[in-house]
Amino acid sequence: MEGIKIALAGGIMGTILGIAGGVLGTYAAIKNTKTPEERKYMVRAAASIWIALIVLIIFPLLLEFRGIIPTWGHWIGTSLFFLFLGPWILSVVRRSTELKKASPNPQV
Repeated sequence: MEGIKIALAGGIMGTILGIAGGVLGTYAAIKNTKTPEERKYMVRAAASIWIALIVLIIFPLLLEFRGIIPTWGHWIGTSLFFLFLGPWILSVVRRSTELKKASPNPQV
């Protein structure tokens, strides 16, 4: 029984640390913008990534816990989320860089 408690505690702590890291990263990405246009874009991009996280990972996981979808069901959404996360982040960084360069006098 002790091993189960340790595994559960590790799962809970890992989740908490992962979400805290995501929140901190989102805050830093928005705070470190240089122009109002870039900040507006970064807020929209961060919101869309968090919404995708909820729709593709958290919601299916809750449906699985309720017994509405099969155990493997939430892995489809999780796989899609992580499959597109890398290219999505690269496109956000590319667009953010373009917005910085396009501004005549960025605010510091």
